[in-house]
Amino acid sequence: MITVTENMSEVKIIPGYNHFFSVARVNEDGIESLFSGEQFIQILSTDEPEVKKGIELLQNRPNPFDESTMIGFIVHDRPQSDKALITITDTQGQMAQQMTTSIKMGVNEILYDHGYGKVRTYFYNLIIDGKTIDTKKMVFVAF
Repeated sequence: MITVTENMSEVKIIPGYNHFFSVARVNEDGIESLFSGEQFIQILSTDEPEVKKGIELLQNRPNPFDESTMIGFIVHDRPQSDKALITITDTQGQMAQQMTTSIKMGVNEILYDHGYGKVRTYFYNLIIDGKTIDTKKMVFVAF
């Protein structure tokens, strides 16, 4: 539930899309609190809730990115394995990096730190229990 009392810019919430929020409070003296950590919210609909199943690979953010980017996935149903493998390849299929992360229910994220170098397109795969769950494209744009 998002509750706002006054002075809010219009926020467009679209069902079926992933939304990331970070919030702060302004007290009656006009003093702003520190922002919260970024929270993942997925609005499924404005009517009846939809129950998702399985595992969903999210688009990296930011995308395009310059030095590093977050790769996330959502676990709706716990798989047999407690580890996930993220593989990153270039457009020629050459392996750029492999990263292993623990799996927990809900949102899981891992930081891919590429550093600086070339403008390039990569693909990242989420592999769990030896099966490729999904593949997404990301763009590296550091000059």
